[in-house]
Amino acid sequence: FSSRRRHTRYISVTGVQTCALPICIGGQEEKLECNANAQCGDTPVGGFSGELVYVGPGGEDDYDGVDAKGKVILTELSYAPPRSEKMRLGMVHGAIAMVIMNWGPETSTSVPYGTSKSVWGNPTPEDEHFMYETIPVFSISKAEGVRLRKLLEAGEKIDVFMNYQQKQGWDPLYLPSGTVKAPDNQSGEFILVAGHMDSWPVGASDNAAGNATAMELARVLNANRDKLSRDVRFLFWQGHEGGQMEGSTWYCDNLWDDLNKHCVMYVNIDAIGLGDGATVLHSEPAFELWNWIHEMNEFAMPGWEKDYCFPFKNADMSFLGIGVPSCYNWIYHTPELRTAWGNATLGLPYHSADDTMDTLDKNVMYYGVRDDAAFVFDLAMRKTLPQDFTVMAAEISKRISEMKEYIQDMPEAQEGQIVISGSIEGINKACDVQDL
Repeated sequence: FSSRRRHTRYISVTGVQTCALPICIGGQEEKLECNANAQCGDTPVGGFSGELVYVGPGGEDDYDGVDAKGKVILTELSYAPPRSEKMRLGMVHGAIAMVIMNWGPETSTSVPYGTSKSVWGNPTPEDEHFMYETIPVFSISKAEGVRLRKLLEAGEKIDVFMNYQQKQGWDPLYLPSGTVKAPDNQSGEFILVAGHMDSWPVGASDNAAGNATAMELARVLNANRDKLSRDVRFLFWQGHEGGQMEGSTWYCDNLWDDLNKHCVMYVNIDAIGLGDGATVLHSEPAFELWNWIHEMNEFAMPGWEKDYCFPFKNADMSFLGIGVPSCYNWIYHTPELRTAWGNATLGLPYHSADDTMDTLDKNVMYYGVRDDAAFVFDLAMRKTLPQDFTVMAAEISKRISEMKEYIQDMPEAQEGQIVISGSIEGINKACDVQDL
């Protein structure tokens, strides 16, 4: 790991000290332990106060019958919708600030950090205004959030006082990187293996364990580099937590041609080794890698419960738009536990000072490393790529079928459907002939 790239990013400095959120319940004042979110709005100097109203997960339907204008909204972490969308909807409905209760059991006292930025990566002149037209956001524990919710449901009036200003602006950022080179890589092909290096305080599962996984993969690959057919490039992203994927988006924007021509797969490593009974491998492989990743997962983790979905834009999955086949795997909890914990897909200590080394599960981490190693090593050594476009063709066909009722009166769209259907048939025939 002998190189690093320097670029600038738009940062928000909140500090790592826990703050106190003054509230007034029935005339009695108290203070809640809280953390201010990064990339959110400031209060005026001297602060302001507002009445608290509960809006559940914070989606559009959750505002039915709720008057949020001029008030502070209380919502849930959940990621349904994400923080930035909760904030945007709150502003649409006139809220002046937002308080987010953590996920987890109702007794959980973990106070999360977080980012409420609405721009993925660095802002551009076209969307920079989103960085300033925001409201203050604070996070509190699940236990305190449930207590406030129950008081509101019982008819209590709760006032919240906020006084917070943060530093925002452009600052330099460095991306450490290194490459394990194949001995005779004439094509220039490479696999990109990466995960974010920056963390909120401590950050054992998010993402020190992921960084350790990448380092171990690099060590083993380097010891066996004479067997490699293509290079393996390792990156450690910055600007993930406080900046919303700024490192990976900068890399995509500035190395577009290299990625487009030579990157055969992107592997995102994050949230390795979750504790508290994680037993399900969650896998998000690209369409063209779908069948091969299934095979690799079964090889590395036989007997484990698994669930799958196509990849979507989260957690430094910043290369989907350029068409780089991507995959993000991690081991999380059963649907029953996740539901009971308010959709806690990334574990109970997530983004909190409780994410310490002792919360990691060694067995879960072992299998997480084994799973990533299986497909990285296989792809690095095999001569031909394992891409199979029949899955993508089937998904396109499915979505076209779902659209039929909407394009009945659109001749141009129907012609396009015929062309696409013919292309799909050609892809399937070509795959059959080549036995892909």
